[in-house]
Amino acid sequence: MCIISNKIFNGMFVRNPNANHDNDDNPNDPNRQKLMGPHLDDYINTKLETQKPFGALPFEIINIKSHDGINLVGRFYANPKKTNKTAILIHGYNSFGVREYCYTGFKYIDKGFNILIPDNRACGDSEGNICTFGQLESEDTKLWINKIVEKYPDGEIFLQGSSLGGATVLLLSNQELPKNVKAIVSDCAYSSITREFKYMAKNVVGIPWFPFLYTVQHVFKKKTGCDFIYKSPLKSVSEAKLPILFIHGESDRFIPKEQCQELYDVCTSDKDILYVPEAGHVGAYVQGKDTYFNKVYSFLDKYMK
Repeated sequence: MCIISNKIFNGMFVRNPNANHDNDDNPNDPNRQKLMGPHLDDYINTKLETQKPFGALPFEIINIKSHDGINLVGRFYANPKKTNKTAILIHGYNSFGVREYCYTGFKYIDKGFNILIPDNRACGDSEGNICTFGQLESEDTKLWINKIVEKYPDGEIFLQGSSLGGATVLLLSNQELPKNVKAIVSDCAYSSITREFKYMAKNVVGIPWFPFLYTVQHVFKKKTGCDFIYKSPLKSVSEAKLPILFIHGESDRFIPKEQCQELYDVCTSDKDILYVPEAGHVGAYVQGKDTYFNKVYSFLDKYMK
């Protein structure tokens, strides 16, 4: 049991080489098709077409040190038109910042925002060997918020995350943050690691979730000091203080839309929701196009000057 639990932990939480480089050149991988949902080729092509021009934009490297001593790296893109409004964009599992937000980054620059795109711990250019599925990433995000507040003391900030990143920003929804943070956009977040573990065990891996959920949680707590059973996005949004826009693809096979509905239903703050037909995991902005971004813009306009 211990051997299997450690193997599951290593597969789920330990740094993956795919978190350091782009692996989007194989859209026909049947495992990816199974997990991501339909129109995977549209999602991949959109990113590949945008990465080179986005990579040509000027940016500033920002480094911070996490509370547990890990060096974290972010890329700050100042808008060509001077502004004090900033989007902080948190990427998902086995990814890195620019890989996930090149297309979206252009959209927010065009809308008049500065953007900060960090690499999460154990991903991209940031240090660390263990991904904590938002538990420590949310604490890291608070440090990124403080960096932007230093740059723009009277500025406005919104947080957006996708998948693991969505869960990360939702974990901050009930916390005392600087008044500069005005809203959250959560794209295809899971409601809890527990819920997602059970879903993946049954529908993807084909193993019983019991007793492995609890043995893996024991390993996770021992190695990270975090407890994913008692801390979850679902609990955080049930005490939310910030306005939240929930977005999910209706055909997401990795995190089913029912988890988004769970989050929306218990959320106690101002809220809105968008389901995008035919969109797979993290593909809502591709299939939704103008519908997606118009919804985001109109939501943010309510809370940002």
